[in-house]
Amino acid sequence: ASRREDAIEDFGERVAARVFRMTANEGASPSIGEAKIISQRYIAMVKWVALLPTLLLAVIIVAMAIEMRQRLTDPFLMVGMLTGFAVWIVIFRKTTWVLADEVRDCGDYLLVKRGRIEDKVPLQCIVDVECRTFYRPWRVILHLDPPGSLGNRIQFSPSKASMWNPLARIEIADELMERAEKARASQMKSRFIKRR
Repeated sequence: ASRREDAIEDFGERVAARVFRMTANEGASPSIGEAKIISQRYIAMVKWVALLPTLLLAVIIVAMAIEMRQRLTDPFLMVGMLTGFAVWIVIFRKTTWVLADEVRDCGDYLLVKRGRIEDKVPLQCIVDVECRTFYRPWRVILHLDPPGSLGNRIQFSPSKASMWNPLARIEIADELMERAEKARASQMKSRFIKRR
């Protein structure tokens, strides 16, 4: 019976977290004075600037394909170029395009923007915080349960990070993990008090 009650409570918390997101997203976004931006401010611009060489490479490949078709030259060169372009697109999407444009710390939740999508992530929904310092720019990866509008992982480049030491820790990642654990502990404590 106790397992069934725990399962029901866990399901209720997941539903409550989703409802929190839905109702919170309907409200107005907090101003910069009310929330601290913890992500790099220029990431949105970097993503679009990095997209320009990709578009230029696509134009070059199309132009070469037309030229090679007219001259009836060996098609294996074009296959190799297309394969290289596909690999570049995958790498670009995995390393750069997935980064959040902006992450604001609003106290008990994070306000995350990527493109036209905006999501409010309660701290208790963060189950793990991962740092990757061998990428440029550095990134913090938030693992969420339950997932939100941006999926079960949110990646962003922290605002304060030394890019020269790949073995350094990212302070905001440690802080977020600590606060998320406290939020979950507080939630568990409130559950225990209610059950009593």
